[in-house]
Amino acid sequence: MADSIYLSGHDIYRLAHYAHWIPGTRGLIQPFMAASFPTWSFNALYGAVARSGLITKRPHEFSRRHLPPGIIGVEVHRSGTVTPDDGSSTRPARTASWVRDDGRRISEHLMVRTPFPGRTIVHLPHSSRLIPAAERPKLCLSNAALHRELTASTDAWVDRVAADLGSLRHDITIAAATLSRLVIDPERFPHDDPAERFGRGVVYTTTATGRTLRAPLTAAERADYLGHHKLYTQSIEYLVDGAIGAHGHVTIVDLHSYPVTPQHFEDPHAHRPEVCIGVDEHHTPDVLVRAAMDAFSTEFDTEINTPYAGAYVPGRHYRSNSPATSVMIEIRRDMLRTRPQRQQTARAIDRMLTAVSRREPAARAR
Repeated sequence: MADSIYLSGHDIYRLAHYAHWIPGTRGLIQPFMAASFPTWSFNALYGAVARSGLITKRPHEFSRRHLPPGIIGVEVHRSGTVTPDDGSSTRPARTASWVRDDGRRISEHLMVRTPFPGRTIVHLPHSSRLIPAAERPKLCLSNAALHRELTASTDAWVDRVAADLGSLRHDITIAAATLSRLVIDPERFPHDDPAERFGRGVVYTTTATGRTLRAPLTAAERADYLGHHKLYTQSIEYLVDGAIGAHGHVTIVDLHSYPVTPQHFEDPHAHRPEVCIGVDEHHTPDVLVRAAMDAFSTEFDTEINTPYAGAYVPGRHYRSNSPATSVMIEIRRDMLRTRPQRQQTARAIDRMLTAVSRREPAARAR
Protein backbone atom coordinates (compact mmCIF):
# COMPACT_ATOMS: atom_id res chain seq x y z
CA MET A 1 0.00 0.00 0.00
CA ALA A 2 1.12 3.54 -0.71
CA ASP A 3 2.63 5.43 2.22
CA SER A 4 0.73 8.60 1.29
CA ILE A 5 -2.16 9.81 -0.84
CA TYR A 6 -2.69 13.17 -2.50
CA LEU A 7 -6.07 14.89 -2.09
CA SER A 8 -7.06 17.71 -4.41
CA GLY A 9 -9.21 20.61 -3.26
CA HIS A 10 -12.20 18.81 -4.76
CA ASP A 11 -11.37 15.66 -2.79
CA ILE A 12 -11.33 17.73 0.41
CA TYR A 13 -14.72 19.14 -0.49
CA ARG A 14 -16.09 15.61 -0.84
CA LEU A 15 -14.54 14.47 2.42
CA ALA A 16 -15.94 17.44 4.33
CA HIS A 17 -19.45 16.95 2.99
CA TYR A 18 -19.58 13.19 3.45
CA ALA A 19 -18.23 13.45 6.97
CA HIS A 20 -21.25 15.59 7.90
CA TRP A 21 -23.84 13.81 5.74
CA ILE A 22 -27.46 13.58 6.78
CA PRO A 23 -27.75 11.22 9.78
CA GLY A 24 -28.92 7.77 8.77
CA THR A 25 -27.44 7.90 5.25
CA ARG A 26 -23.78 7.56 6.21
CA GLY A 27 -23.83 3.85 5.40
CA LEU A 28 -24.75 4.67 1.80
CA ILE A 29 -21.82 7.04 1.44
CA GLN A 30 -19.10 4.80 2.86
CA PRO A 31 -18.99 2.40 -0.14
CA PHE A 32 -18.74 5.42 -2.46
CA MET A 33 -15.79 6.79 -0.50
CA ALA A 34 -14.17 3.36 -0.29
CA ALA A 35 -14.23 3.16 -4.09
CA SER A 36 -12.84 6.68 -4.40
CA PHE A 37 -9.96 6.06 -1.99
CA PRO A 38 -9.18 2.32 -2.07
CA THR A 39 -6.95 0.93 0.72
CA TRP A 40 -7.53 4.07 2.81
CA SER A 41 -9.93 4.46 5.73
CA PHE A 42 -12.38 7.30 5.16
CA ASN A 43 -12.41 8.10 8.88
CA ALA A 44 -8.61 8.16 8.98
CA LEU A 45 -8.39 10.44 5.95
CA TYR A 46 -10.94 12.92 7.18
CA GLY A 47 -9.63 12.79 10.75
CA ALA A 48 -6.08 13.59 9.63
CA VAL A 49 -7.17 16.54 7.50
CA ALA A 50 -9.54 17.84 10.19
CA ARG A 51 -6.81 17.69 12.86
CA SER A 52 -4.43 19.56 10.57
CA GLY A 53 -6.63 22.65 10.84
CA LEU A 54 -6.59 23.08 7.05
CA ILE A 55 -10.35 22.77 6.56
CA THR A 56 -11.49 26.37 6.75
CA LYS A 57 -15.18 26.10 5.85
CA ARG A 58 -18.01 23.96 7.15
CA PRO A 59 -20.03 21.92 4.62
CA HIS A 60 -23.30 23.76 5.14
CA GLU A 61 -21.66 26.91 3.74
CA PHE A 62 -21.82 25.24 0.32
CA SER A 63 -18.36 26.36 -0.70
CA ARG A 64 -16.09 24.22 -2.84
CA ARG A 65 -13.03 25.86 -1.36
CA HIS A 66 -12.34 24.34 2.05
CA LEU A 67 -8.58 24.89 1.93
CA PRO A 68 -6.83 28.20 2.72
CA PRO A 69 -6.06 30.53 -0.20
CA GLY A 70 -2.97 29.37 -2.03
CA ILE A 71 -3.25 25.73 -0.94
CA ILE A 72 -4.48 23.54 -3.81
CA GLY A 73 -4.23 20.12 -2.16
CA VAL A 74 -2.72 18.06 0.64
CA GLU A 75 -0.70 14.89 0.99
CA VAL A 76 -1.92 12.61 3.79
CA HIS A 77 0.63 10.16 5.22
CA ARG A 78 -0.11 6.82 6.86
CA SER A 79 1.25 8.27 10.09
CA GLY A 80 -1.58 10.82 10.08
CA THR A 81 0.55 13.85 9.23
CA VAL A 82 -0.66 16.19 6.48
CA THR A 83 1.56 18.17 4.10
CA PRO A 84 -0.13 21.14 2.35
CA ASP A 85 0.68 21.77 -1.31
CA ASP A 86 1.01 25.34 -2.59
CA GLY A 87 1.43 24.22 -6.19
CA SER A 88 5.12 23.38 -6.05
CA SER A 89 4.93 19.80 -4.78
CA THR A 90 6.65 17.18 -6.91
CA ARG A 91 6.07 14.19 -4.62
CA PRO A 92 5.12 10.86 -6.24
CA ALA A 93 1.70 10.84 -4.58
CA ARG A 94 0.76 14.07 -6.34
CA THR A 95 2.05 12.87 -9.68
CA ALA A 96 -0.11 9.75 -9.32
CA SER A 97 -3.16 11.89 -8.54
CA TRP A 98 -2.86 13.65 -11.91
CA VAL A 99 -3.74 10.42 -13.71
CA ARG A 100 -5.97 8.85 -11.06
CA ASP A 101 -9.47 8.51 -12.49
CA ASP A 102 -12.09 6.67 -10.47
CA GLY A 103 -14.98 7.96 -12.57
CA ARG A 104 -16.54 9.86 -9.67
CA ARG A 105 -15.01 13.30 -9.72
CA ILE A 106 -12.99 15.81 -11.65
CA SER A 107 -9.65 15.77 -9.83
CA GLU A 108 -6.65 18.09 -10.21
CA HIS A 109 -7.28 21.15 -12.34
CA LEU A 110 -3.75 22.35 -12.86
CA MET A 111 -0.40 20.59 -13.17
CA VAL A 112 2.72 22.56 -12.25
CA ARG A 113 5.63 20.84 -13.93
CA THR A 114 8.61 23.01 -13.09
CA PRO A 115 9.94 24.95 -10.09
CA PHE A 116 7.74 27.66 -8.66
CA PRO A 117 7.75 30.62 -8.65
CA GLY A 118 9.46 31.47 -11.94
CA ARG A 119 9.74 34.85 -13.62
CA THR A 120 7.67 33.49 -16.48
CA ILE A 121 4.57 31.29 -16.46
CA VAL A 122 4.20 29.18 -19.59
CA HIS A 123 0.49 28.39 -19.65
CA LEU A 124 -0.89 25.35 -21.51
CA PRO A 125 -4.68 25.49 -21.09
CA HIS A 126 -5.66 23.27 -24.03
CA SER A 127 -2.95 20.59 -24.23
CA SER A 128 -4.74 17.77 -22.38
CA ARG A 129 -6.88 15.05 -23.95
CA LEU A 130 -8.11 13.69 -20.59
CA ILE A 131 -11.87 13.10 -20.32
CA PRO A 132 -12.73 11.70 -16.85
CA ALA A 133 -14.89 8.58 -16.94
CA ALA A 134 -17.74 10.44 -15.23
CA GLU A 135 -17.77 13.00 -18.06
CA ARG A 136 -17.72 10.58 -20.98
CA PRO A 137 -21.48 9.73 -20.97
CA LYS A 138 -22.31 13.45 -21.18
CA LEU A 139 -20.63 13.76 -24.59
CA CYS A 140 -22.95 12.81 -27.48
CA LEU A 141 -20.25 11.33 -29.70
CA SER A 142 -19.10 7.85 -30.61
CA ASN A 143 -15.61 6.88 -29.51
CA ALA A 144 -14.31 7.47 -33.03
CA ALA A 145 -16.00 10.87 -33.28
CA LEU A 146 -14.70 11.86 -29.84
CA HIS A 147 -11.18 10.93 -30.90
CA ARG A 148 -11.54 13.18 -33.96
CA GLU A 149 -12.92 16.02 -31.83
CA LEU A 150 -10.06 15.75 -29.35
CA THR A 151 -7.59 15.85 -32.23
CA ALA A 152 -9.29 18.96 -33.65
CA SER A 153 -9.63 20.80 -30.33
CA THR A 154 -6.45 19.87 -28.44
CA ASP A 155 -3.37 22.06 -28.82
CA ALA A 156 -1.07 19.41 -30.22
CA TRP A 157 2.65 19.33 -29.40
CA VAL A 158 2.76 22.46 -27.24
CA ASP A 159 3.61 20.36 -24.18
CA ARG A 160 6.74 19.19 -26.01
CA VAL A 161 7.62 22.76 -26.96
CA ALA A 162 7.28 23.72 -23.28
CA ALA A 163 9.51 20.81 -22.25
CA ASP A 164 12.17 21.91 -24.75
CA LEU A 165 11.89 25.47 -23.45
CA GLY A 166 12.33 24.17 -19.90
CA SER A 167 15.64 22.63 -20.93
CA LEU A 168 16.82 26.02 -22.21
CA ARG A 169 15.99 28.13 -19.17
CA HIS A 170 15.31 27.52 -15.48
CA ASP A 171 13.33 30.63 -14.59
CA ILE A 172 9.97 29.43 -15.94
CA THR A 173 6.98 27.72 -14.40
CA ILE A 174 5.10 25.43 -16.79
CA ALA A 175 1.43 25.21 -15.82
CA ALA A 176 -0.89 22.91 -17.74
CA ALA A 177 -4.59 22.13 -17.44
CA THR A 178 -5.06 18.48 -16.54
CA LEU A 179 -8.46 18.13 -18.23
CA SER A 180 -9.44 18.47 -21.86
CA ARG A 181 -11.10 21.73 -22.88
CA LEU A 182 -14.10 19.54 -23.82
CA VAL A 183 -14.77 19.31 -20.06
CA ILE A 184 -14.21 22.99 -19.26
CA ASP A 185 -12.32 25.68 -21.14
CA PRO A 186 -10.38 27.52 -18.42
CA GLU A 187 -9.61 30.52 -20.63
CA ARG A 188 -13.17 31.51 -21.42
CA PHE A 189 -14.84 34.25 -19.42
CA PRO A 190 -17.25 32.64 -16.94
CA HIS A 191 -20.14 34.81 -18.13
CA ASP A 192 -21.04 36.23 -21.55
CA ASP A 193 -17.96 35.01 -23.35
CA PRO A 194 -18.22 35.84 -27.09
CA ALA A 195 -17.57 32.18 -27.95
CA GLU A 196 -20.81 31.15 -26.24
CA ARG A 197 -22.78 32.09 -29.35
CA PHE A 198 -20.96 29.26 -31.16
CA GLY A 199 -21.49 26.82 -28.31
CA ARG A 200 -17.82 27.11 -27.26
CA GLY A 201 -17.95 29.03 -23.97
CA VAL A 202 -16.76 27.67 -20.63
CA VAL A 203 -18.61 24.42 -21.40
CA TYR A 204 -18.72 23.40 -25.05
CA THR A 205 -22.05 22.26 -26.47
CA THR A 206 -20.91 22.00 -30.11
CA THR A 207 -17.92 20.37 -31.78
CA ALA A 208 -15.28 21.99 -33.95
CA THR A 209 -17.39 21.08 -36.98
CA GLY A 210 -20.67 22.40 -35.52
CA ARG A 211 -22.18 19.08 -34.40
CA THR A 212 -23.89 18.68 -31.02
CA LEU A 213 -21.33 17.79 -28.38
CA ARG A 214 -23.58 17.64 -25.32
CA ALA A 215 -27.15 18.39 -24.28
CA PRO A 216 -27.93 21.90 -23.02
CA LEU A 217 -26.87 22.32 -19.40
CA THR A 218 -29.27 22.70 -16.53
CA ALA A 219 -28.68 25.64 -14.18
CA ALA A 220 -27.25 23.28 -11.55
CA GLU A 221 -24.89 21.63 -14.04
CA ARG A 222 -23.65 24.98 -15.29
CA ALA A 223 -23.05 26.16 -11.72
CA ASP A 224 -21.02 23.02 -11.03
CA TYR A 225 -18.80 23.53 -14.09
CA LEU A 226 -18.35 27.20 -13.24
CA GLY A 227 -17.17 26.09 -9.81
CA HIS A 228 -14.40 24.05 -11.44
CA HIS A 229 -13.57 26.98 -13.72
CA LYS A 230 -13.22 29.21 -10.65
CA LEU A 231 -10.89 26.74 -8.93
CA TYR A 232 -8.67 26.66 -12.01
CA THR A 233 -8.59 30.46 -12.15
CA GLN A 234 -7.69 30.65 -8.46
CA SER A 235 -4.79 28.24 -9.04
CA ILE A 236 -3.39 30.41 -11.84
CA GLU A 237 -3.93 33.53 -9.74
CA TYR A 238 -1.85 31.92 -7.01
CA LEU A 239 1.00 31.22 -9.43
CA VAL A 240 0.86 34.84 -10.61
CA ASP A 241 0.82 36.13 -7.01
CA GLY A 242 3.81 33.97 -6.13
CA ALA A 243 5.83 35.15 -9.11
CA ILE A 244 5.03 38.79 -8.40
CA GLY A 245 5.93 38.34 -4.74
CA ALA A 246 9.28 36.75 -5.61
CA HIS A 247 10.28 38.86 -8.63
CA GLY A 248 8.05 41.95 -8.64
CA HIS A 249 6.72 41.07 -12.07
CA VAL A 250 5.59 38.09 -14.13
CA THR A 251 5.26 37.42 -17.85
CA ILE A 252 2.59 34.94 -18.92
CA VAL A 253 3.28 33.10 -22.17
CA ASP A 254 -0.05 31.62 -23.23
CA LEU A 255 1.01 28.79 -25.54
CA HIS A 256 -1.31 27.25 -28.15
CA SER A 257 -1.31 25.47 -31.48
CA TYR A 258 -4.02 25.82 -34.10
CA PRO A 259 -5.19 23.89 -37.19
CA VAL A 260 -4.28 24.79 -40.73
CA THR A 261 -7.92 24.93 -41.86
CA PRO A 262 -10.55 27.10 -40.10
CA GLN A 263 -13.08 25.50 -37.79
CA HIS A 264 -16.79 26.15 -38.28
CA PHE A 265 -16.91 29.17 -35.95
CA GLU A 266 -13.83 30.89 -37.40
CA ASP A 267 -13.52 33.44 -40.20
CA PRO A 268 -12.71 31.36 -43.30
CA HIS A 269 -11.07 34.36 -44.96
CA ALA A 270 -8.69 35.33 -42.14
CA HIS A 271 -5.00 34.76 -42.83
CA ARG A 272 -3.56 31.82 -40.90
CA PRO A 273 0.15 32.60 -40.51
CA GLU A 274 2.71 30.13 -39.20
CA VAL A 275 2.78 32.08 -35.92
CA CYS A 276 0.09 34.33 -34.48
CA ILE A 277 1.14 36.70 -31.70
CA GLY A 278 -1.87 37.55 -29.53
CA VAL A 279 -1.64 40.84 -27.65
CA ASP A 280 -3.87 42.70 -25.21
CA GLU A 281 -3.76 46.49 -25.18
CA HIS A 282 -3.65 46.55 -21.37
CA HIS A 283 -1.40 43.58 -20.58
CA THR A 284 1.03 43.36 -23.55
CA PRO A 285 3.44 46.31 -23.44
CA ASP A 286 5.20 47.42 -26.61
CA VAL A 287 8.50 45.95 -25.45
CA LEU A 288 6.92 42.50 -25.23
CA VAL A 289 5.24 42.88 -28.63
CA ARG A 290 8.56 43.88 -30.22
CA ALA A 291 10.43 41.07 -28.51
CA ALA A 292 7.89 38.51 -29.74
CA MET A 293 7.92 39.80 -33.32
CA ASP A 294 11.72 40.01 -33.41
CA ALA A 295 12.06 36.48 -32.05
CA PHE A 296 9.62 34.82 -34.46
CA SER A 297 9.46 36.90 -37.66
CA THR A 298 13.01 36.06 -38.79
CA GLU A 299 12.11 32.36 -39.04
CA PHE A 300 8.32 32.24 -39.31
CA ASP A 301 5.53 33.98 -41.19
CA THR A 302 4.26 35.97 -38.18
CA GLU A 303 1.31 38.29 -37.66
CA ILE A 304 -0.35 39.99 -34.69
CA ASN A 305 -3.89 39.12 -33.55
CA THR A 306 -4.83 37.03 -36.55
CA PRO A 307 -6.57 34.64 -36.71
CA TYR A 308 -6.82 34.87 -32.90
CA ALA A 309 -6.52 37.92 -30.68
CA GLY A 310 -5.79 38.77 -27.07
CA ALA A 311 -3.65 37.38 -24.26
CA TYR A 312 -4.68 35.53 -21.10
CA VAL A 313 -4.49 37.07 -17.62
CA PRO A 314 -6.39 35.28 -14.84
CA GLY A 315 -9.33 36.56 -12.83
CA ARG A 316 -8.66 39.48 -10.56
CA HIS A 317 -5.40 40.36 -12.36
CA TYR A 318 -7.25 41.01 -15.61
CA ARG A 319 -7.52 44.68 -16.58
CA SER A 320 -6.14 45.70 -13.19
CA ASN A 321 -2.93 47.44 -12.16
CA SER A 322 -1.28 44.07 -11.61
CA PRO A 323 2.38 43.92 -12.72
CA ALA A 324 1.52 40.91 -14.90
CA THR A 325 2.18 41.07 -18.62
CA SER A 326 0.99 38.49 -21.10
CA VAL A 327 1.43 37.40 -24.70
CA MET A 328 -0.30 34.60 -26.60
CA ILE A 329 1.78 32.45 -28.92
CA GLU A 330 -0.29 30.47 -31.43
CA ILE A 331 1.74 28.09 -33.60
CA ARG A 332 0.13 26.60 -36.70
CA ARG A 333 0.19 22.86 -36.14
CA ASP A 334 1.97 21.95 -39.37
CA MET A 335 4.94 23.87 -37.92
CA LEU A 336 5.23 21.52 -34.91
CA ARG A 337 5.13 18.03 -36.40
CA THR A 338 8.83 17.28 -36.10
CA ARG A 339 11.24 17.55 -33.19
CA PRO A 340 13.46 20.13 -34.98
CA GLN A 341 10.40 22.32 -35.62
CA ARG A 342 9.40 22.19 -31.96
CA GLN A 343 12.93 22.98 -30.84
CA GLN A 344 12.99 25.92 -33.26
CA THR A 345 9.79 27.25 -31.64
CA ALA A 346 11.23 26.80 -28.14
CA ARG A 347 14.36 28.72 -29.10
CA ALA A 348 12.24 31.57 -30.46
CA ILE A 349 10.30 31.81 -27.17
CA ASP A 350 13.63 31.72 -25.30
CA ARG A 351 14.93 34.63 -27.40
CA MET A 352 11.73 36.57 -26.72
CA LEU A 353 12.04 36.09 -22.95
CA THR A 354 15.74 36.96 -22.97
CA ALA A 355 15.03 40.20 -24.82
CA VAL A 356 12.27 41.11 -22.37
CA SER A 357 14.43 40.39 -19.31
CA ARG A 358 17.14 42.71 -20.62
CA ARG A 359 14.61 45.51 -20.80
CA GLU A 360 12.62 44.55 -17.69
CA PRO A 361 12.03 48.09 -16.40
CA ALA A 362 10.43 49.00 -19.72
CA ALA A 363 8.39 45.79 -19.68
CA ARG A 364 6.95 46.76 -16.31
CA ALA A 365 5.95 50.21 -17.48
CA ARG A 366 2.36 50.77 -18.48
